[in-house]
Amino acid sequence: MKKLENWLIKWRLSINPSKCQYILFGKGHNKEVNIQLMKESIPATNEIKFLGMIIDKSMNLTSCINAIKTKCNNRLNIIKILSHKSWKLTEKTLCNIYISLSRSIIDYSAIIFNLLSETNKKSLRSIQYQALRHAMRKPIMSSHTELLEITKICTIDKRCQELNEKYFINAFRYENEMVIETCKNYSNWYPDSRTPKYKTILCYFRDTIKTYLD
Repeated sequence: MKKLENWLIKWRLSINPSKCQYILFGKGHNKEVNIQLMKESIPATNEIKFLGMIIDKSMNLTSCINAIKTKCNNRLNIIKILSHKSWKLTEKTLCNIYISLSRSIIDYSAIIFNLLSETNKKSLRSIQYQALRHAMRKPIMSSHTELLEITKICTIDKRCQELNEKYFINAFRYENEMVIETCKNYSNWYPDSRTPKYKTILCYFRDTIKTYLD
């Protein structure tokens, strides 16, 4: 914290410690730590929002998924209203509205998809199912697979996989130093013969990373 304070002083920047927060990850960190910045205490929290993603102390990302569900469900109501025949919108138009309003929110969280529990993954799949069902004006018991075939929209799993693959490919193509350095460190620590105890996002894209590092 002293280094941060010196850096702020050097560049004549100010920061409000009361608007800062810190979080301790893990089950065993129940006691608060007295962390101070500019002689003011920084409050502790059980979850924190960083770049639009909600990270909780247990790292199960349930709070983040709940926030995504809330946003998407609010927008699903718009699709429900517009799907009424009185609006005279085609099924294709309604599907495009879903892609613009709701799937864009899910796309933003694609990077964490592989780290989610199966329950949280099902929640995201359900959002797409409900939206497509209303867009295609189908009954409640309609098959999810059938809806995907009719609309030609890929599954949430495949969509997130493709976005993440594209992210790493572009990171190497445009020489993103931070991502490349992180990937190099990962490859050095965990070669093909070694698997980390706790999987990270990089574990799921080992082949892609290896292709560009070799």
